[in-house]
Amino acid sequence: MTSSTSNATEGLEIIREDGEQSTVLHLKGRLGIDSSPDFRDQLLAILRAPSPKTVVVDLANLIYVDASGIATLLEALKVARHRQIRFC
Repeated sequence: MTSSTSNATEGLEIIREDGEQSTVLHLKGRLGIDSSPDFRDQLLAILRAPSPKTVVVDLANLIYVDASGIATLLEALKVARHRQIRFC
């Protein structure tokens, strides 16, 4: 399993763990109008690349999510279903 950390924008930290069967994204901070575009780009790149069978987005350490964050997650769910990737 490999792990990497990135800041989509100030206020959102993304820790990515890649395993053989899944990719887990741990989010920490605020997922809002300022951070959701960069998070969206990263998440869709994972879903569109040759990827594992499961992508997990851990929201436990988010302190704020607005409508743009929810829209990003719904778009990712739609892409995952189309590509037959389990998304949770």
